[in-house]
Amino acid sequence: GFLPKGIVAMLVTRGSIEKPDLLAELALSIATGEPWQNTFTTTSHCGKEKMGNVFLGMGENQYNDIHRILYKSSKRMKQMSEKTLFKASKRIAVFSFFGQQAAFVENDMPSRYFRELKLRLVELAPKKGWSLIILDPITRLLGKNDDASQFIALLEELTIDLPGNPTVLFAQHVNNTAFEKSKK
Repeated sequence: GFLPKGIVAMLVTRGSIEKPDLLAELALSIATGEPWQNTFTTTSHCGKEKMGNVFLGMGENQYNDIHRILYKSSKRMKQMSEKTLFKASKRIAVFSFFGQQAAFVENDMPSRYFRELKLRLVELAPKKGWSLIILDPITRLLGKNDDASQFIALLEELTIDLPGNPTVLFAQHVNNTAFEKSKK
């Protein structure tokens, strides 16, 4: 499969790419078993019928915007029937970090925010557990840049401790100038 289960992964896009749309399409793909970007297929690691449960946590979008993005993304995935979309709605849990101090690390320790979020993810886990945890953007959750190693360790903790041993995918964009320089 494209994205192995039980790892920490990062999706980096250019600023001009609609990252929330890509992440919404990925969530819908895992929840429905449909190919992501009409290319990457899900596997039996997601669960029965290659469908899994997704937590979609976004820090730059409020709830109504996240739902609009999911709806718009579902329309781009034209092969989905209304019945399939209804099933997907039961497999995607949406959370907005918008307007919150959501750093996972404070004073070189896991923050209270992280511990409470982890506890809620355990409590709210579907019967078969989570297949994918999406967190966007990293800057909303990281705290200080010198906490990056501890931040990754906390994400690894989620892959180990959460029901289903999900993949944790965090996302970030780089500005177009930085992207162009990296190509040289």
